Amino acid sequence: MDCGTSGNTQAAHTISNAVDRFGGTGWPQDRHPDAEEVVPLLFMAFWLCGWAVGWIDALHDLRKNPWQLFLLSWFAFWTLGGLFVVGFSLRMLAGCDLVTVRGSVLTIRHEIAGIGRTRCYFLPDIRGMRFQPEMGAGKSHRESRLAFDYGAKTVEFGSGLDEAEGKQLIALITHGRNMAV
Repeated sequence: MDCGTSGNTQAAHTISNAVDRFGGTGWPQDRHPDAEEVVPLLFMAFWLCGWAVGWIDALHDLRKNPWQLFLLSWFAFWTLGGLFVVGFSLRMLAGCDLVTVRGSVLTIRHEIAGIGRTRCYFLPDIRGMRFQPEMGAGKSHRESRLAFDYGAKTVEFGSGLDEAEGKQLIALITHGRNMAV
């Protein structure tokens, strides 16, 4: 997505490469699972094996009799659950957030293996850019990340950054720009 800006490509390159875990393009470049991601990835791979057995069995039963309402709805939710786990695993293995600044526009691209969504934000409208530390445990656990207020929304990116990386990235984004931090 082009945000309709022209500007300093060097500045964009510098910011997107400032934190190597969140820079780069294409199929994973400098992106390897962290030590704390290995156990969840192994669990999800094991879970997906069991998921596939249940999915294939349900598909087989649905081919025999497609009018089983309970099985049909179960199959739909089972498929969505599997797709969620596959997407989450791919994000851990090959996902990144590309951050660029061109002129007065901040662009954040969330992608997995080069496929993703791009959002653009006008720098003077960004308020309160900040580092949010990791918090919670269990189901309420949230990774550390950067955030800012944009109108009535809070925009978050850079999940898993440590505080030093976050502050470095904030400094690169805000340096010499008309922004309220």
